[in-house]
Amino acid sequence: MGNGSSWALAFDDGSWSRGRPASLYDDTRPPEQLNLWFWRYLNRWSLLLAWTLASLLWQLALELYLLISGHSNVEHFTYWSTFMFTVVTTLLFPALVVRRGMLTFVLLWLLPIVMGVSLFVAIAIVVIIQQNAEAFIMGTVCDGGTTSMSTVHTGDFALHQLLPLQVFVWLSCGLLDEARDVLRGRFAQWSLPLRVLYSCYFLLSPLVPLVIWGSIYDARQIYYISWPTWLLWFLSVLLMLFIQLNFLWFFTLDARRKLTVDDVAALRGGRGDGRQRAETEMLVPAGGGQAEAGGEPPATAAGHIAAAIGHAAFDDALVL
Repeated sequence: MGNGSSWALAFDDGSWSRGRPASLYDDTRPPEQLNLWFWRYLNRWSLLLAWTLASLLWQLALELYLLISGHSNVEHFTYWSTFMFTVVTTLLFPALVVRRGMLTFVLLWLLPIVMGVSLFVAIAIVVIIQQNAEAFIMGTVCDGGTTSMSTVHTGDFALHQLLPLQVFVWLSCGLLDEARDVLRGRFAQWSLPLRVLYSCYFLLSPLVPLVIWGSIYDARQIYYISWPTWLLWFLSVLLMLFIQLNFLWFFTLDARRKLTVDDVAALRGGRGDGRQRAETEMLVPAGGGQAEAGGEPPATAAGHIAAAIGHAAFDDALVL
């Protein structure tokens, strides 16, 4: 295949890229114009598969180590987060290979949960240690124990900070484009009430495992926090909603993305003609009606989300 050809498309019989704009996976610039030398051999799709496989192997090894070493403590929400992340990673890798329905299920219903929970844990642990620094050194040599501080620091990074870092690398390697395609396709098919219901699911679903955990264990006793219970829950819900609103904004940011003839052909299952490029714009209702083509996109995050939820069905939208 020619310059800029995708690794995925090179072995494609039509099922890999059918229903997806090929431009999302393939940088059509010649290799000599690319900034990074390895882009001659790899593209975002290949990097996404490689990183997801690396994440899967790491998470399975981590879970095995926690189980064998006896460090897996279900009383701590951190381990709930780690286990959920491992399950989703285990499903994500085969979903990226199989694609279609399985990938749609993971991106629509599971990814919002692990994104919110993992980032919530990474932020919450900072607040917990700030409120009770002794919790960080408990059991270490500084507290008369045998565990070194370096081990505690490495464990803190692996269990708390590494999970959201993996999510952000997934998104940067092309998973965000995948999720946007799926979400735009579904929103084009769903009625307004269904779009609103899914947006509520996106915002609130990460709270479900937190509520289940909180109904079993007392966070104030486990993490030695003196704050009232109502304040803990209020701040937790506020933080989770803030995180999910940001993610939802990024996921719906391209509700007015201009589609080329190639994109439309790819959405219909074809490849399109790279020599024929005419831009078409999705119509987004504004103030109860449809915005005119070429109109300015919403300037705020709330405007982007509202426009994406309320946009009219687009005949050439992705059908999964």
